[in-house]
Amino acid sequence: MMSGKEKRPLISLAISTIIIIAISTSGCLELYESFQVGFVSFSPDGSKIISNDNAGVIQLWDVLTGKEIFRYEAHYGIPIFWSPDGKQFTFKCWQILRIFNSSSGKEVANISDDLYPVGWSFNGKIFVTQHESNITLWNASSFSEIKTFQLPIKPELIALSPSGEEIAYCPSNESLVAIVNISSQEIKIKLGIPMVNLTNLEACYKLCWSADGKKIALLASLNKTAYAYVWNILNSSLLCSRTINGTYGKYVRIYADFSPDCEKLVHGYYKKSDIEIINLSSGKRTLALEGCPNGTASIDWSPDGSRIAAGESYYGGMIKVWNATSGELVQTMKTPEHHTPDLNVFYVILMFIVCALLIKLKRKR
Repeated sequence: MMSGKEKRPLISLAISTIIIIAISTSGCLELYESFQVGFVSFSPDGSKIISNDNAGVIQLWDVLTGKEIFRYEAHYGIPIFWSPDGKQFTFKCWQILRIFNSSSGKEVANISDDLYPVGWSFNGKIFVTQHESNITLWNASSFSEIKTFQLPIKPELIALSPSGEEIAYCPSNESLVAIVNISSQEIKIKLGIPMVNLTNLEACYKLCWSADGKKIALLASLNKTAYAYVWNILNSSLLCSRTINGTYGKYVRIYADFSPDCEKLVHGYYKKSDIEIINLSSGKRTLALEGCPNGTASIDWSPDGSRIAAGESYYGGMIKVWNATSGELVQTMKTPEHHTPDLNVFYVILMFIVCALLIKLKRKR
């Protein structure tokens, strides 16, 4: 049986713990901070930007004014694809594919299958989705299914050509880029990735077509190093292969996009503010941008090649827009702050509990 003197430390600890819990639950020690901006994308005319942070908040911005047009609490919804006329955009939210009107911010259609959006055809009449190795074509007006066909294997990355007639994809079991004709469903071209085999290819990050549909560009990692490849589709020749230093700790943490003509690459780093543009033919840096303070988590080149946007990493919440030629900062936007409890409170509570247990054990001895 403990005496009153022996009980005092335990009573003090208990009272202190109760006070800390009360303060933490009352909101006095709660934080409000912005989340990482994991996705940014220009509208086809470059006048708007759509973003998505790690809290799942999708926002549409006016690039000229920097003001928010509307937001949608998606909880999860990346990547996001624009229709060719910019009147609609689509994203996958959990197991539902949602299509929104970009003017009103209202949902106009949804597809309740586990589908991944690939994009719209150039004329905007066909919408393409992917599930595993299945490719489905939809009527973009009624969103009724037109047809479904199967690729030989599930792709790691997939991109619809500007004409909407072909699909480029990276097979999960081969180190190459394959191009499939949608009408015939036959593989038209295979582009080999040099000096790469299945044992050391780590990941594919970006696959895209040039605006004229004559080139294919790929960003992938190999042995903890990022590589950029560009092919000429007309003769299946490799135009260039460049090494991009993008490691962060044990992993490649690079965020990049190709220019519309696939002649340049803009890239930034996780937790590093540096953003640079390199000429893929020469490998030389052509421009350096003053990036977001906490580094880059997403980056996009406008369809006309005139501007570049980047989303901030690591609880930064900032979006910056630059002139892609001069490097001038033309706009800055800030995503909303979200409520997060201060984890230091829980560490303090845990410390008090541990101390109390230690004192109790000591008294028993």
